[in-house]
Amino acid sequence: MKKQLTVLMAIAFIFVFSTAYGANAANLADGTYTINYTMLKAENDSASMANDYFIKPADLIVKNGELELRVKVKQSKWVKALSTNSNGSFSPVNVISEDQAANTRVVQYKVKDLAQPLATSMHILIPEQDYDSKYTIRQSFHLDSLQAVNVATKEQSQAKENLVTGAQTPVQQGSNNVGTKSGDANPANVVDNPKTGDASKFGLLMTFFLSSLLVIYKLNARKH
Repeated sequence: MKKQLTVLMAIAFIFVFSTAYGANAANLADGTYTINYTMLKAENDSASMANDYFIKPADLIVKNGELELRVKVKQSKWVKALSTNSNGSFSPVNVISEDQAANTRVVQYKVKDLAQPLATSMHILIPEQDYDSKYTIRQSFHLDSLQAVNVATKEQSQAKENLVTGAQTPVQQGSNNVGTKSGDANPANVVDNPKTGDASKFGLLMTFFLSSLLVIYKLNARKH
């Protein structure tokens, strides 16, 4: 009996954890946002050297239940290939525009869950340095840096909070899409502080987990 309860509590903990940290299109109103991110190494959470190839923040486009990122890449001539894995396999990104004079490129690609790092494959070729390398990195998003740029005004202040907490935001039909720019004063503009939100959620989860262990202990004590 004790073993069965332990398994059930573990399953419940995993479910609550995934729900609290999930961040997908269902939590955001349709519109345009900006979000900061860091390119991490594949094997650990250290910033990759490839992080310097990407300009922050990225534009986040939410439409009809889907998320798409629009990112500007530096040193475009050296980046020969760029693919992302949001559906179980790597797919090349879509090139939106390219500025040869500035040596930059704007690419766009889909992402399912902003709470999970997005695997990204790169091919860097620098002939003058005799450098040719292909590697995988992970794009990690800073959820608390989310800012509304062009979202229905009634949903701006709630959209960011819902992304972090996992709450649902109903899309209001027929509402006017009155946008605000990131430089304007609006409720969605916040300071980038991802650690604060993460700590709060982690505390709640730990409380739930410790309470579960206490229940198991009491049930086991009654049998002796």
